[in-house]
Amino acid sequence: MNRILLLLFAVLGLSVSSCSDGYDAAVCQDLSDKIVREQPLTQDDYADMLDQYEAILKYLISRADDIISIEDDGDKDRMRRELRSDEDYLQRFSYMFTFGSVLYQAEVRNELDENNLAAYHDLERYSDEFADRTEEL
Repeated sequence: MNRILLLLFAVLGLSVSSCSDGYDAAVCQDLSDKIVREQPLTQDDYADMLDQYEAILKYLISRADDIISIEDDGDKDRMRRELRSDEDYLQRFSYMFTFGSVLYQAEVRNELDENNLAAYHDLERYSDEFADRTEEL
């Protein structure tokens, strides 16, 4: 019974956090389309990408934390498997890689304005946190 309640609370918590986390799938899709079509990105595009990148990283960290906090190995394994087949998670994960790569290249090429560059550097802590959580999973 306790496992069922734990899983129920985890699912409810994920539902609430994913609804109010700033993530916008339509914005991500539009940005991704521009990237695939190799269209020029404006500073507003980079700012939107940074906002979405942050929301996605926070979401991924939260999902990892939910699994890491489960003590029962069987429940933890089941949650890992469910995560690997969760379409929303996989889509956000894909955007995270795409945006991370584009932002890195924009930094290297000096294409980010002062505000976007500062925002990009501020997000490094979330990238590091996610990398750490991934190792714990």
